[in-house]
Amino acid sequence: SQSMLAWSNLGTERLPGSAIPGLPAGFGETSKQREVWIEGHYATLAQALGGAAYMEFDVGDPEAPAKIGAFLGRALPWWGKLNANPLREDAA
Repeated sequence: SQSMLAWSNLGTERLPGSAIPGLPAGFGETSKQREVWIEGHYATLAQALGGAAYMEFDVGDPEAPAKIGAFLGRALPWWGKLNANPLREDAA
């Protein structure tokens, strides 16, 4: 939920003001609301897609690339390089 706040007004205006599947109108402005929505989203995915071909992972897990690579049977050398947030990089 907090990472959404690093993307301009995603968590404060765009999510609460948009028609997002599973997110009631005006909902999503607070961290707790976003967390409830995210947890529901993951539960829906697991129920709809669960099985041997489904893998749930935390993108923040430092072992995620290795786990996903093992699941897919291939290395992920690009992991962590695409979709970088330049604002976060400048602050570092």
